[in-house]
Amino acid sequence: MSQNIRRRWAPLTALAIGTATALSLAGCSTASTPVPASSDSGAPSTSTGVALNRSIHDMLPADIQSAGAIQVGITIGDPPFMDKVGGKYEGIIPDLAAELSTVLGVEFEYQEMAFPGLIPALQADKIQMVWSSMFDNADREKVLDMQTYARASMGIAVVKGNPKHIQGIDDLCGTVAGTTKGTVQEKALEDQQAKCKSEGKPELALSLYATQNDAYTQIQAGKLDSIMLTYTPMVYQVAHIDGGNALEATPWTSPAGYMAVGASNTEDGLIEAINAAFLQLEASGDYQKVLTDHGATPDILTKDLLVVNGVTSGVLK
Repeated sequence: MSQNIRRRWAPLTALAIGTATALSLAGCSTASTPVPASSDSGAPSTSTGVALNRSIHDMLPADIQSAGAIQVGITIGDPPFMDKVGGKYEGIIPDLAAELSTVLGVEFEYQEMAFPGLIPALQADKIQMVWSSMFDNADREKVLDMQTYARASMGIAVVKGNPKHIQGIDDLCGTVAGTTKGTVQEKALEDQQAKCKSEGKPELALSLYATQNDAYTQIQAGKLDSIMLTYTPMVYQVAHIDGGNALEATPWTSPAGYMAVGASNTEDGLIEAINAAFLQLEASGDYQKVLTDHGATPDILTKDLLVVNGVTSGVLK
């Protein structure tokens, strides 16, 4: 395929999938060089689904085939999706990346950066993909190709004991809430700010941060009454921060959309190959196993939702 996905606004559907002998991938890194995804992840590699597919490999752009690697922008500190412990990457993203790496026959080399810098770095050709708990939306599909990989909801966490008695978003008027910049949660809180004002209720103060870790630090320091973040990683953090004694999740959740891998729309063939690799892993059950192993079973997508640019094509409702 050479036609650009972004221009035709159509989802990719199942591609013919075959298997071939596994390609041996090797890599090493230092603190000053990108870290290959495959060398830091413990993802299983014994399934027939986690095997080199030469036809999918050949779909990749020539420059990526020649380099043997895809440069990927990531944001750490977002377990169970992406974290770095003892110098090794852990979570859903590195485990899926390790499997995709085998199917594609190229390595994913990570470049760490703050979330707001991911898309600008891709647009500046410093990287070729972005992979985080980034939501797919129509605006993003205008500037990059997006491959869905998980469902997502928003949730609210508060200080243990919930001293402000926050049960949901309508209870945030007159409090201080925090979230990360450039996210759907920021938009939801801005809308709630306007609602509080229109209803004559006390002001909702909003604090924005570059990383989720910053938000967690500030709520523990007493600077925030609540934080609104993606539900699955938020629940993970609530259970692990200070042994589960610092924060608690409120009952409120709201569908937030779908998370997606973002790929350069100037690299013809890249998103097609990524999509085909995901479909191979879905067919073998390896995609589902990674999410289940990390406690994200509700976030698993069916085959018909593992698509490219699904928002603008109308596949993702």
